[in-house]
Amino acid sequence: MRKMMMGSASTLSSFIVLLALMMVFSATTTLGWNVTYDHRSLIIDGQRKLLISASIHYPRSVPA
Repeated sequence: MRKMMMGSASTLSSFIVLLALMMVFSATTTLGWNVTYDHRSLIIDGQRKLLISASIHYPRSVPA
């Protein structure tokens, strides 16, 4: 029983160290974007992006 408890403690400490390292590296490697808009499109990092989207209303598209 004691051997099993020591194994789980080392696993927990390894998990905590891994989690801390992941948090540090993810915080330093995140990228930020500059997003604005005008009357025609979004401007992401100085480049105009025209987003086109659509949807369909299935109850209206199928004859009753």
